Amino acid sequence: MSIRNGLKIKKYIDIEDTSEVLLVSDYIQYNPKDINKYREMFNSMLLDDIFYNCTFDDDIWFSRDYKDESYRLNYDIGIKPKINTAIKCYIVAKIDGRNISLDTAKNSISGVKRFLLDSSFLNDDTIYDYALMIKSYNDTQKSYLGYALEFIDFYGFENAEPFIQLLESINVPRPKYRLIPSYHSLLLFDTLLQAFFENTTNKREKEKYYPILLWWRITNIIPMRPVEFCLLSKECNYFDKNNNCYYITVERRKTKNGKIKAKKIPPKNKLEITKEIYDLIEDYKEITKEYPQRDFLLSYDSYFLCAFESKNEALNRYENLDTKDRIFNPNRFNALLHSFYDEILKNRMNITVVDKDFFESASGDDTIQKIQPGDTRHIAMCGLMLQGFNPFTIAQLAGHNTIREQVSYFSHMESYIDSNTYLLAKQLVIDSFSSDYEGFEDKTKYKQSIIDKEIMKSIFHSLRKVVGGRCQSKSFPNECILDDCIFCDQFLYDDTLTQDMIDSHINKIEKAIKSKVNNIKLIVKKMIYTNELKYDISQQELLKKESNLLNSYTNKKVIIEGYKLHLTTGGEVDVK
Repeated sequence: MSIRNGLKIKKYIDIEDTSEVLLVSDYIQYNPKDINKYREMFNSMLLDDIFYNCTFDDDIWFSRDYKDESYRLNYDIGIKPKINTAIKCYIVAKIDGRNISLDTAKNSISGVKRFLLDSSFLNDDTIYDYALMIKSYNDTQKSYLGYALEFIDFYGFENAEPFIQLLESINVPRPKYRLIPSYHSLLLFDTLLQAFFENTTNKREKEKYYPILLWWRITNIIPMRPVEFCLLSKECNYFDKNNNCYYITVERRKTKNGKIKAKKIPPKNKLEITKEIYDLIEDYKEITKEYPQRDFLLSYDSYFLCAFESKNEALNRYENLDTKDRIFNPNRFNALLHSFYDEILKNRMNITVVDKDFFESASGDDTIQKIQPGDTRHIAMCGLMLQGFNPFTIAQLAGHNTIREQVSYFSHMESYIDSNTYLLAKQLVIDSFSSDYEGFEDKTKYKQSIIDKEIMKSIFHSLRKVVGGRCQSKSFPNECILDDCIFCDQFLYDDTLTQDMIDSHINKIEKAIKSKVNNIKLIVKKMIYTNELKYDISQQELLKKESNLLNSYTNKKVIIEGYKLHLTTGGEVDVK
């Protein structure tokens, strides 16, 4: 059995003479003598509008999260008022020390209350019956057992040992990391979205789904949280005549429960955008100008009224809405996005839309992974990292407190590279890398890497033999700039290029890519900025060097995957 020290929380500790902070873990246990401390923490949350119209002693706490969704946290557990108080302190500690969402707070309360009631408040005489009970739990019910263990750690029950052993023996489902969609799905969604707006003649339909176009164009470039996108000011975009540039202003929202912590890295709220994005925003304002009374760019009035076929029915329902509910929050945007999947992609375009868990590889033009509102932020982050952007700049663009927060995004980079290179390789096989395709920066270099040797006819067999094929160069080896012929644009493969040779190349390249991703991750972890926001220039140069090498290996993987596909399919690859 593992040693249990209390409830694990996080603390930020300032690093002296720098703009960085160190994130460390600590453990706390409940002590009835500390009630006033928890009361003060709760009162501070009242001031931060996390809770409202309630006191610490109430059995029900009322709250609204950053999505403007209402919550009721019910602590009443019947005959155990002391346990009620302890659960309140447990929730306050988690909100303050872990920055949990109100959803998690509500689930934590439910999980703890169910455990205490089902176990008869940790009664040893009931443990056998309790063990039989939890064996029948589904995955969702089992996931709540983690909250039971947390509360045991926090409260410090004296008779908890048998229950701890029982709960630790249960295979509690762990939360999954976010899966980002395949590169194929991203490109296909972009194509389908553009086709919809180019072809629709229904003005009401265009107005309804225009927020999706704005989200797609803006957040794929700027790593913006869904709530930050939804709460963009109506006047968020502007043109600066002095420097002839277009800008967008973003209000950063860091925490899940509504409390915005002081940042060690000042966020970059004013961001330069293209004229195209500026014009899209202006176009949406023009479309929704009949709804002038709003603070935000996205019009809830438009969203609500476009949801009904009958405008009279919409107006009747609209008049009965509480004014506090008239906000285009992330939940409503998510509902709009799913409506686009159902009404437009599925029903009109005959596209099969599947969850990311069930669709891992690139496919044809009739199947697409479901892209969630938060996915584009992760995609934008991966793009910035692969381009070797300064970590401080990335943190400012993403609204991060610290440089180290970027480290969690590295879990996506290898899958992002894999799906990207696979798609590029397929396009390469059918003479892709066309001018309208935006891939890695060296895309044109290998345009002629895979060609049909029949084009050369008798000339092909007179060319110089090299490993796996022939060399077209007339001044070999003076033109050789690569360490392996197979990646040269003068190389033509022949039947001496075997599957084993290709697999060997792929294995080496994948190891190199993994190594470079880890190197970039270590550099980012080690980079420290002074209070004057200065950094060691050599570290940035090293980061850029590693990023360039990563892109080089990625280009090589595109080529070798192209050869692999060409050999296994005979060139009959359908890229749609």
